[in-house]
Amino acid sequence: MRLMMVGALALAVAGCSDPVKDAQRELEIIENTKGSSAQLCAAREKLATAYLKTHDEKAYEEARLRASIQCMNAELERRYGVAPADPTSGSEAPSPPTDE
Repeated sequence: MRLMMVGALALAVAGCSDPVKDAQRELEIIENTKGSSAQLCAAREKLATAYLKTHDEKAYEEARLRASIQCMNAELERRYGVAPADPTSGSEAPSPPTDE
C-alpha cells in the first residue's frame, strides 16, 4: 500500500512540471553546448508548442517566429553546408553557391 502511495505521489509530481520551463532549459542546454542548427530548430519549435499549450499568445507568436528563423538557418546549412553568420557578430555569411 505504501509503495502505491509513493508511486502515485511521484506521478503527481512529474505531472506538475512546467512545459515552458522545461523547453526553455532544454534550449539553453543546446545553446550552451553549441548544438547544431537542426537541434536548435527542434528546441525552438518545442518551446513555441509549450507556449501554445499554456495559451500564452504573445510568447507563442515570438517563439514561433524565432523557431521559423532558426529552422530556415538549419535548412540553409543543410543545403549549402554553411551556417549563416551570427547577426550579432558583425560579419556577413558567405554567399550561397550559384547554379551557373
